[in-house]
Amino acid sequence: MNKKILALLTLLVLAASVSAVSAFGFEDLLGGENETVTIDGIDFNIPAGFKEDANYSAEDEKTSVGSISYTFDQKLYEKGSTAVSILVADYGENKVTDEIVGSIGGEKATLNGIDGYSSKENDIYIFSYAKNDKLVTITSTDEKVIGDFLIA
Repeated sequence: MNKKILALLTLLVLAASVSAVSAFGFEDLLGGENETVTIDGIDFNIPAGFKEDANYSAEDEKTSVGSISYTFDQKLYEKGSTAVSILVADYGENKVTDEIVGSIGGEKATLNGIDGYSSKENDIYIFSYAKNDKLVTITSTDEKVIGDFLIA
């Protein structure tokens, strides 16, 4: 067979394979691409394969603890049996600092270049930190993926 024809057929098969992967949603199996999501002015990395479950999202929800009112935004991402929740809480005039986050509890930790506090409750891993005077809390069923969501 002529080398030019063989090369052309190889390219056509490769192009058809790439099209099939995209058309049938197999890109998740191949890794896909990471996505950046902004929640209340703070950027987060969403690793390839994680999908948002909009049923557990909240935007500008107002609530209070005692006499302190706050607003929060929250998103939940899932991949297989792993779930990751990102919550950003704005306490208005009550600025959140590292000392305040430390008083909430947990052990001092650094994940992906971000200083905060980590803890575990009922098989749920928690990482909290202060950013832009807000409280950021990431919880997950898998401790190893929390750092993948952080952008320093």
